[in-house]
Amino acid sequence: MASDGKAEDSVKIQILKDALYDEMRQHGSESRAFSQKDILDLNIIPNGNLELLLQVVQRLCDDKLLVGIANHHAGMAWRWRSKEEAKKYAFFCTEASASF
Repeated sequence: MASDGKAEDSVKIQILKDALYDEMRQHGSESRAFSQKDILDLNIIPNGNLELLLQVVQRLCDDKLLVGIANHHAGMAWRWRSKEEAKKYAFFCTEASASF
């Protein structure tokens, strides 16, 4: 039964990841920096759950769809990257790790 919970969590994170990415795209250009507060204000993450936010943002970063940046006003922030651009980075990272 524990594996069922993991699978449900994975599906939940995937749904939230897709929803957050779409919402960020609708609320700003690729150059806009989204702070943690900005992301929570999009009301995608239930109850402002920071642990869940971290998991969703990490998954988006792993997929190269979000880029972490330092923002002199808000500290850590993220900007979204198009899916086409993300594919280029994913390919580059795969090729680079294969050469080690």
